[in-house]
Amino acid sequence: MQKVKRTRDADRTTRALLDSARREFAGAGYQDARTATIAARANLTRGALYHHYRDKLALFTAVVEEIQAEIADEVTAAARAETAPLAAMRAGCARYLDCCARSDVRQIVLIDGPAALGWETWQAIDERHAFDATRAAVRAAIKAGELPDVPDEPLTRVLLGVITHAGLDVGRSSNPRRRRRELGSVIDLILDRLSQS
Repeated sequence: MQKVKRTRDADRTTRALLDSARREFAGAGYQDARTATIAARANLTRGALYHHYRDKLALFTAVVEEIQAEIADEVTAAARAETAPLAAMRAGCARYLDCCARSDVRQIVLIDGPAALGWETWQAIDERHAFDATRAAVRAAIKAGELPDVPDEPLTRVLLGVITHAGLDVGRSSNPRRRRRELGSVIDLILDRLSQS
């Protein structure tokens, strides 16, 4: 019973730290975010923060992972609302770009993420949350005859590269809503052309 209580307490502490850190990183940016502020907002000491996370970068990494998982869930839900595989891909891409226009995603994942984590680490996190689902969507569209019958792995990498870089561009734009519409149209055009091959 005591072990269960300790686990629950640790889970509550972790949740409070992640929520507080997300607000701080979104508002101040990674560079100016302060662990003292994060701990205080969570009604915890800095010692409690460092008990759960080695340093600010480890906490930031956990926040990026959590946001990427949330985005993946939203993209999957949007895709599942469609019945045809290509329509599902379009819906998933559109939802991804919508997420990239949100202020917290822009600041934490798309602006500070690559800079603080380094490109390779950031890309590995992104791929961990996006590659398998994208490949499954590509395979389904090929099987349905909606995309050309080509090897699915390289096609997945190319499409994911286009979508990921479009998201980065939306996130770094001074007018993310307009840029999201522009890049969404380009992705639709690419999928149209592929489907006609």
